[in-house]
Amino acid sequence: MAFIVKNSAIAIGINYDYAQEIIKKYNQLGEVGVKNGKHKLQKGKRGKKELLKPEQFQKLALELAGRPFDGDIWTGLKIAR
Repeated sequence: MAFIVKNSAIAIGINYDYAQEIIKKYNQLGEVGVKNGKHKLQKGKRGKKELLKPEQFQKLALELAGRPFDGDIWTGLKIAR
């Protein structure tokens, strides 16, 4: 599992430890656990462009509501795919 997480972290450009945190939070809390609440936009300030369009995000949320294709748990690599 560590090999998969390391490769996934490299693929999406994040730190290995942070990738482990994300996976742990998702497995414990689901989608709510991985939402980024630290960077809420203030009036008049612009944030980073979202990586997914709303339709893509909804599709991802639906996929994550079920089990992964292999029946195991979700990992960063599976989500990236």
